[in-house]
Amino acid sequence: MCECEVSVDAFPEGTCLIETGRPSCPQGRGRVSLNPMPGDRFLRAIDDIAGAVEAAREALHESTEPLVSTRRRRLAGASMLEIVDDLVAAGGPEALRRETARAFARYERAVKAFRGTVIRILVDEEGVHLSEVSRRLSISRQMTTRLYHAASGDTST
Repeated sequence: MCECEVSVDAFPEGTCLIETGRPSCPQGRGRVSLNPMPGDRFLRAIDDIAGAVEAAREALHESTEPLVSTRRRRLAGASMLEIVDDLVAAGGPEALRRETARAFARYERAVKAFRGTVIRILVDEEGVHLSEVSRRLSISRQMTTRLYHAASGDTST
């Protein structure tokens, strides 16, 4: 279930949300999790990225709807003053831009958390040294350390 308590009984246990149409919360607040390995941080991080991508996709779609409507009005002969007044009354393009920016920021946070999760698993569970992780991921040792600590919630370094 997602945070909105959406039932997922109709989906077989272990269904991959990315491959099967990504069922999501009707309020758009998250994805339904059908993780066959509930304690697996890696799979949770992948689901978080997929949910953020879906939210960004939806935000982009929602930002194009008023543009399509505005374009139709202009083609039908509406004056620029009428179009501007209608756009402002509907919240204006700035509201759409802010919502889209929030969705992209959520995606960036999910990717950062995913990277930290990968690093943490490699170091803590598989015994790989941070310098080896840095080399394999082609990122600096400093960035590897920051992501490692961020994945644990430790921001002291």
